[in-house]
Amino acid sequence: MPKLFSQSFFQGILRLHTRYLSNLSFTFISQAVTALSALVLTPFLVKELGPQQFSIYGVILNLIIFSSIFDFGLNTGLLRKLIHNLTEKEKLISVMFFFYLFSFILAIPFYVYLFKSGYVKLANNEIFTPLFVAVIVLQNILSVLFDVIIQSVNKIFVGKIIRIIRTIIEFILLFFICRLGSVVLLLIATASVNLFYLIALFIYSKKEVKYALSITKFSIATLRDHLYYCFWYFQSAIASVMVFNAQTILISNFVDSINVARYLLVTKFYEVIGVGIANFTMVLFPSLSNLQAKGNWVQLKKTFLNVLIRVSLLVVLVFSIVLTIGKKVFISWSNYNDALILNLFQFYSFFVAIIIIEHVPTVFLSALKLNKWPSIVATIQGIMGLVISYLLLPKYGIIGAIIASLVSFILTNCWFNPYYLIRNLNRKINNI
Repeated sequence: MPKLFSQSFFQGILRLHTRYLSNLSFTFISQAVTALSALVLTPFLVKELGPQQFSIYGVILNLIIFSSIFDFGLNTGLLRKLIHNLTEKEKLISVMFFFYLFSFILAIPFYVYLFKSGYVKLANNEIFTPLFVAVIVLQNILSVLFDVIIQSVNKIFVGKIIRIIRTIIEFILLFFICRLGSVVLLLIATASVNLFYLIALFIYSKKEVKYALSITKFSIATLRDHLYYCFWYFQSAIASVMVFNAQTILISNFVDSINVARYLLVTKFYEVIGVGIANFTMVLFPSLSNLQAKGNWVQLKKTFLNVLIRVSLLVVLVFSIVLTIGKKVFISWSNYNDALILNLFQFYSFFVAIIIIEHVPTVFLSALKLNKWPSIVATIQGIMGLVISYLLLPKYGIIGAIIASLVSFILTNCWFNPYYLIRNLNRKINNI
């Protein structure tokens, strides 16, 4: 009997680690494909669109990412509920799907207003731009919904494989379409690829979790309860886009298109690095939620400390390379070598490095649903960053925006999230 138990136990551990490695490997491959696509495509976009159109396109992409908050944190909450064996999963999935469709219809006038009022600038009065922005936002939110369903059975790698195929097709289309110099055509290409991406995710998610979408299952009471359950995920998402994406839109209203292009080039370069390292933690979300369901707080604390140390060491190694060899790669890639962009490159490296390290406790807090106070603190960070940016941008330009981000982050989430996570883990362990 002990022998059988031992064999079964080690087989379970092996399966767990195999699945983790599969999820992590394909997450990295997906990010590598995305990174390679961005690194190859961005210089072509700058060349074919010109600095003005490129900066407009970059700001629109940031607006689309900013609009991801309109999932209201419902997708993250759904992932937790599915992992914890939600009994009415079919009803909730339908409620969320049709809620997003209704929200899309209501969002169109909002985007029209943003473009017409000049908050988001366009070189030409392209009347279809707001519509395609709204469509892409809806597609992105729905793709996360179906991907979350796949993640709930710990098959993150499947969603990543589908995403890899999508990224390659989009890259090919954008590479040729950018030569036409039209931002609208680029958005149409993205929306077209996203449609097939959505269909693929939908088909596979139904294979893994049995459900059917039906308007008859829509329930205001179910939606209200889920909105309440997910409120702090929503608040955290608002804080995140305030720190990164809202700031880009703010910058575009203070500096010229050439400097906006410089800022976008630096952030795009570091986005590739940051997202890649952050994957080490992000793929743990389902496993962390499972450990919480089992009440294994000791293992959760041990996992956190191990991941934090490994990610910190990796950050030191990676950014040592970035600030030496990486700087030369950036200059060659961007075709910019002036003092302003190199100062921006160095300032932003420090900001991204500490953001990646802090991302470890953030993922743990989110997976364990200990995100109320971190969300409040993150919102304070976002507001503080925008206010300081508003004050510094007229005098210091885009460097002022980076200084604002650094100051607001160091004063808030940088220290609060690890402290708050450790305090809660210790309390749980002491109560066992």
